[in-house]
Formats: sequence, C-alpha cells, structure tokens
Amino acid sequence: MGLSASQARFLQLTARKNDIEYQTQQITQERLSLAQQLTQVSNEYNDAISNKKLVFSYADSTVHQIDVNYTNYKNFMNQQDDDLKSSQKQVFLVSTSGKIVVNSVADMEDMIEKNTEYIKVSSADSSADYSGYAVVEKDGEQCYAKQKFDESNFVIMTKDDLVDTALRLWKEKGYRNVSVTEICRECGVTKGSYYHHFSSKKELLFYRYKMTVMHNFELYKNEIDDQKSRIRSVQMIFELFTSSILQFNDDMILTMLSKNDEYNVFDESYFNDFIPQIIPCYLQDHIIKGINTGEIREINNPSDYTEILSASLLGNLMIWCYQDKSFDLIKFDNKIIELILKK
Repeated sequence: MGLSASQARFLQLTARKNDIEYQTQQITQERLSLAQQLTQVSNEYNDAISNKKLVFSYADSTVHQIDVNYTNYKNFMNQQDDDLKSSQKQVFLVSTSGKIVVNSVADMEDMIEKNTEYIKVSSADSSADYSGYAVVEKDGEQCYAKQKFDESNFVIMTKDDLVDTALRLWKEKGYRNVSVTEICRECGVTKGSYYHHFSSKKELLFYRYKMTVMHNFELYKNEIDDQKSRIRSVQMIFELFTSSILQFNDDMILTMLSKNDEYNVFDESYFNDFIPQIIPCYLQDHIIKGINTGEIREINNPSDYTEILSASLLGNLMIWCYQDKSFDLIKFDNKIIELILKK
C-alpha cells in the first residue's frame, strides 16, 4: 500500500514538474514576444523622432511645413483650396538632394513644359531683354521660351524602385527592423515621395505580392485552361499563389501571416477584395466544369471551395514555415486540393 502511495506521489510530482516546465516555456516565449514588440516600438519611436517635414511653397509666398505622414499628406494633396485652384499653384515632392521627384520621363517632360514661359515674338516688348530666352516654334508661331526647370532638376522614382529597395533591405535586415525612413534614405527620397505611393510598409509588401500574382496569371492562364483535368487546373492556380509568396524569405512570409494587423497581408481585405479579382476568372470556372464532368465532388455552393482551399493552403504554408521547410510545399498543397475536390 505504501509503495502504491509513493508511486502516486511520484506521478503527481512528475506531472507538476512537467507543468512547471511547460509554463516556463510559455513565459520564455512571452518574454521573446515582448522583446520583439519592444524592438518594434523602439524603431517606430526613433522613426517618429526623426520624422521629416514636407516643405512646400507657392509662387511669391511663404514657406509651409507639414509633418510627413500618410494622413497629412493625403489631406494636403486632396484639399479643395480655391486659391490654389485659381492661381494654378504647384506643389512638388523633392528628394533629399533637392530634386523634384517624378514617376516617369513623360511626367518630367510634362512638368518642364508646364513651367516654361512662352512669349510670342510678334507681340513681345521691343524694349525688353530676351537674352536669356530661346527662340522656338509653338503653335505655328515664333516664341521666346524660358524654362524654369530642365532635366537636371529631376529624379525619376517609380513605385518599383521603392519596392525593390524595400525588399532588398528587408531580406538583409528583417521586415520589422527596416523603417520607412531607412527605405527613403536608401532611395534618396523624402517620406512624402514614399507616402505618395504607399500608406505603409504592409501596403508596399502586398503590392509586390499582388503584382507577382497578376503577372504569373497572365503568363500561365492559357496553360491552365488547356489542362485536361480540372483538378490539375485548380492545382496550377494555387501553385501560382504559392510561388508568388515564395519570392520572399522566411521572415517576410511569417510576417505576412502574422496576427498583427500592421503586418498581416492575408487579412480580411485579401479575401474580400483581392482574391475575388482572381477567383471568378480562373478558379470558379474550372471547379464548375469539373463538377459538370463528374471529376469534382458536387456541393450546394461551389464557391465554398474557394474559402476552404484558401484557408487550408494558408495553414499549410504556416506549418511549412514553422517546420523549417521540411516537406515539399507545392506537392503537399496539390495533395490537399485533390483530397478536397476529387469525387
């Protein structure tokens, strides 16, 4: 009887020991999580301290400044100021080197043209000095022309330049460790130029992912349509989604899957806005064709397959990341798709 009591006591102590060890692991994980959050807050705090201001001025007017953030920038650019409209005043985004930032050669040429003064030779003041003007033909008449800007005043910065720079920095240092300020510094532009294109780092990351997905679908749509098996067509569609994600490193993928709304790319808008742009054109048609031919299991609402497959494969992606890529992701995805759809 005493031996049985000792064994029971031993089992209780073992269970208690295991419970304490488990709680210790949880505390350790929470400490790591808090440390990561502290790093993030510190980066954001430093970013806020060094926050630049958007400096702008109107012709013959005083210099104005506003704090550079997305809300202020959008409010400023969208303001319906009667004086601004009537006087045709212009506001320029400038780089850290003081050059005007434009998105293309065409934009640069358009801005140069809009800021060129033309005076018809036939109606010019004969007593005025036009030595600083060039003589050009405009609208069939000879004109004196003087440019306010030339090509040396501009730097061409496209969205893709920002994206490529951001991805390079994220791969080198980690997504959470690179601020908008650092991306702008590396590109040689102000935050105003960044916020002209993106409201956040998350929006930039999703933009790259979305553009890759759309590009891949354009490349492979015909091949998908030509498959004899509708299940294989569905598999190829999801292979394009997965391969678009795999352009990023592990840190960025896990960030995209994060519960934190600031980072999570696969949020409600992903399923409500982006996925519906693709699914009706590609996935739904192939599923319905597969149901009609008897290859795919029929359900009351075929559109439910979209949600089921998307959730299953995103879960599979997360497991693959946490298990250090210990299995063939696309091969396992295809197996899941077949198990769900096959009749």
